[in-house]
Amino acid sequence: MFAMIDPPDRSTSLKPFTVSISEAVLADLSRRLAATRWPSPAPGAPWRWGTDSTFLQSLVLHWLGRFDWREWESRLNGYPQYIATLSGIEVHVLVERGSGTRPLPIILSHGWPGSVFELLDLIEPLAHPERFGGSTDDAFTVVLPSLPGFGFSPAPDRVLAPADVAQLWHRLMTEYLGFDRYVAHGGDTGAAITSWLGLRQRDSLPAIHLNTSVLQAGWSLERQPPDIEEMDFFQTQQARLAGEDAYQHIHAEKPATLAFGLRDSPVGLAAWIVEKYHGWTDPAAPGVPGIGLDALIANIMAYWVGTFEPVHWMYQSLQNFAGYTLPPGQRVETPTGFCLFPNDIVVPPPRRWLERAYNVAAVTRAPTGGHFPGLENCDLLVADIREFFRPFRRNLP
Repeated sequence: MFAMIDPPDRSTSLKPFTVSISEAVLADLSRRLAATRWPSPAPGAPWRWGTDSTFLQSLVLHWLGRFDWREWESRLNGYPQYIATLSGIEVHVLVERGSGTRPLPIILSHGWPGSVFELLDLIEPLAHPERFGGSTDDAFTVVLPSLPGFGFSPAPDRVLAPADVAQLWHRLMTEYLGFDRYVAHGGDTGAAITSWLGLRQRDSLPAIHLNTSVLQAGWSLERQPPDIEEMDFFQTQQARLAGEDAYQHIHAEKPATLAFGLRDSPVGLAAWIVEKYHGWTDPAAPGVPGIGLDALIANIMAYWVGTFEPVHWMYQSLQNFAGYTLPPGQRVETPTGFCLFPNDIVVPPPRRWLERAYNVAAVTRAPTGGHFPGLENCDLLVADIREFFRPFRRNLP
């Protein structure tokens, strides 16, 4: 059944948490923003060599004059929040109990350069569909953690592969929150974490849902060589990644050097993050289409007032692809739904490629959007999650 211990903070390792950033921290941020030493604009077309100076200056003006952190802080504090200590690793988590008598537990996992703010708009419609014209029959109890070293989750003291975080999530859902069965959704590294949940915890997860195709079954290419459609996909993916992977090498190989600048300069941090929001949504656009400045800044603030340490564990596991490659002969047999977006940095692959690594139960190919559908295409993503998991509810006790 979908039982949950009540209240969750009975566990000595699950402590209530409230976001409360001091006025001194916010005043220091404003001082730093106002004192920014702007570089000369890069030559050539905007965004050609990285973050566009004109766009970033407009974002900083908005940050200084219009952005209200207290409003976003209040949104977080509108939900029950906890710090869970999982195998010695502290994790910040929001938990919103769904409407009705049998809300289906779901854990949502973000990636980089995201945060819980990336998925915040999913909470209400998933937990309380009746408030949005839906039925409580589709309600979820939403569990939204910050990845270790992101936002309000402190930096871990060791390298974690996505499979390691998946194990932490399973403990959170079963041992700490008391769910014996649950489902999961993720994008970016969150999709890798969710995939490993599907691979390793099949008895507890009837299905999983992803908006990024991440795990690869390279072993299958020896048994079934790629067809023409897959070869076209490889070429398209290679072209899409051209000029976009330098950050991975820095994160994986020299993260300590990078951290000095990003921790000291809010504009430096913003430039580093915003470049990906632009390049992974619509690189031909002058800004970041579909995502407002407030949402962008809130996500940057999660790193500024919280933790900026995701580089240590995530990209070391990405560097050798061990965290993103299935063991020989293995496939994610948990039924998997995909909602894929055309402008994602991970190009939507053909179904045959997906089926090499996953038991594909459904594929939705959205007409527009990129890497951050929780911000760009929230309504579509919510609808797809509801629709995909609906039949799996009937198979649960």
